Amino acid sequence: MLKTLTLKRYLLIEEAELHFTKGLNVLTGETGSGKSVLVGSLSVLSGSRVDKDMLRYPDQKAIVEALWDVKDDRVVNWLKERDLYEGDEVIIRRELLPSGRTRAFINDTPVSVSDLRELGGMLVQIQTQHGLLQLKNPAFALELVDSLLEDTALLNKYRSLWQEIQSLIKKQSSLLEEIQDIARTRDWLEEQKRELEQIPLDEFADRDIDEEIALLENVDTAIYHLGQALNFLSDDEISAEALIYKAISELKALQNILKDVDRLIEALESAILQIKDTSEEVRSKIEQLQEQVENIETLRNVVEQINHLKFKFNVSSVKDLIKKREEINRKLEIIENIDSEIQFIEEQLKRLRQDLITVGKQLSAARQKVASDIEKMLNDMLQELNLSYARIKIEHRETLEPTPSGLDIFTILFSADQGTTFKPVYEVASGGELARLMLAIQAIVSKKRSLPTLVLDEVDTGISGETARRVAKFMRYLGQRVQIIAITHLPAVAASAHHHIAIAKDFDETGKPTAFFKELFSEDEQVKEIARIMAGKGVTQTVLESARELIKEMQSTP
Repeated sequence: MLKTLTLKRYLLIEEAELHFTKGLNVLTGETGSGKSVLVGSLSVLSGSRVDKDMLRYPDQKAIVEALWDVKDDRVVNWLKERDLYEGDEVIIRRELLPSGRTRAFINDTPVSVSDLRELGGMLVQIQTQHGLLQLKNPAFALELVDSLLEDTALLNKYRSLWQEIQSLIKKQSSLLEEIQDIARTRDWLEEQKRELEQIPLDEFADRDIDEEIALLENVDTAIYHLGQALNFLSDDEISAEALIYKAISELKALQNILKDVDRLIEALESAILQIKDTSEEVRSKIEQLQEQVENIETLRNVVEQINHLKFKFNVSSVKDLIKKREEINRKLEIIENIDSEIQFIEEQLKRLRQDLITVGKQLSAARQKVASDIEKMLNDMLQELNLSYARIKIEHRETLEPTPSGLDIFTILFSADQGTTFKPVYEVASGGELARLMLAIQAIVSKKRSLPTLVLDEVDTGISGETARRVAKFMRYLGQRVQIIAITHLPAVAASAHHHIAIAKDFDETGKPTAFFKELFSEDEQVKEIARIMAGKGVTQTVLESARELIKEMQSTP
């Protein structure tokens, strides 16, 4: 509920602070006095566009601020999610700067204009003669029906299924694009795979092939020197082994002469064993090198192929080539597996679409029942609003295909001749009839859920007499469930107010036009204002008495 609206240097207003109450708040004043300032300021606080013409003084900022009492769970949760909640009241402020820019605040915290739009949509609904065109929106009737569903489980389930289907369709589309992209390069990938698998890359991942080749290119030299070493050790007649044997033979001739010669013999025999072992190791090394001589060309070919692959795939090591090979294998696996994945998604989509149709039909049945109830309630209320011959019909059609909102299209039809001819309401109903229809709709919806503050900007234009009285009483009745702020020229509506604000235009000391608000708290003040509405400047005692009687009559409604 809007509690206070503060305006500073905004349009015709120098400075004003307006207070609002529960129920029907009425704003009256002469034509051109600035009543639209109220609607404009609430639009500004709801994130609408602004321009420099809204500044009272081109070189000074204008301020529009409102204090709201918030108890609606939607609003409270929205504020808490953004860490803006400070209790049951929220202050919204927008500053209009001479530069053309604006600054927005919620509870003194800077916010974006989009935040104002979101919050404003939950706090206030502004209805004007032009705003009644929302009845032309095909979605309006469906939204009305859904807002009055007793159980929203089917609606939520349908929306959930729809979202799941859209998610799968998106995934399916992505897979199809992916397989098309990959399939175009299938042959190329296969060729790369063959190239990378021609060489046992894993075998060479941790080997220094260049070092191996460097060794093999010097293998002849190595074999020669190893052979010489083997000759010196044991193969020649004058080898180390042969010479030691001769030394042992000479020492054995002294065994009967020298007592410690056996120790020397044992040492030489041990040396012979070491020489034999070393000779065998050298001989084995020679054999290994001789075998590897045959592999040098193979290794050179491998190095050449590896270098070619490194250059081709722009990598620097064998391990990088192995990673590339694995990546190619994964892509080829995707091609092999993606068809089955797409098939699986198609099966899921088929099942979910069947579920969607089933839930959609159940939801449609529930909606049609609600639409029938709304139709009856609206027709009853139109009688109360002095549209005795008018009839409403809510037409239902099935959609050709499921839509995000269901399988239903609802259209509000209107007949002004007791139901003889029905046409879409926005084509045949007058502005006054549309206004009364919207009031009736608001009354129905307000019974079901909490509504934001409803601002009615001269939607009662074009009606008078008994019709005006009925509309006024209806607005006062609706005010019991939703705060209404009505800008009106009708005496009956003004007389029905729970709270009355009058606006007048004058000129300040500089000759600049200025609007002044006055809250009418006493009965005499309200009587004078309603008399002015009734008779203009020609207010007589008779007119004052008529105004007093009108107030008494209209406020006999609770």
